[in-house]
Amino acid sequence: MRLIEAEGGDGQWHNIQMMNDTGSDIMKIFDSDFAMLGNLSDYDPVSDWVLISDANGFQQPRQRIFVEVQLARGIDDEWGPSFLEAGVIYPDGLGIPRLTGLGLRLNFFIGTAPDFTYLAVACTKSGMSSLL
Repeated sequence: MRLIEAEGGDGQWHNIQMMNDTGSDIMKIFDSDFAMLGNLSDYDPVSDWVLISDANGFQQPRQRIFVEVQLARGIDDEWGPSFLEAGVIYPDGLGIPRLTGLGLRLNFFIGTAPDFTYLAVACTKSGMSSLL
């Protein structure tokens, strides 16, 4: 993940791992991530506050931010095209998972093997069928 270079980010990629969540429309970014990502004072895509509803219907205001995301097989092993993702900033906390948002599902095809032994990710629909 990185701050968008054209909007004031430094262009540096950071290895911030997250879980794929097919139920989330917006990515979770923790306030502690900004120690790596850099200073937000001159970063334009830090946006307004939005009202976020959790699975229980509880609503809370969160600040929205836009970042660039790149999938990787490991450290320094990028895979597929990078894409823009909307995220909301959460305070760091024990047991709170860092989840992906809609950007991942809009840019990649994701499927589970019939025996649930692995998750396949492809850049094209035909690439997905060949993996499963």
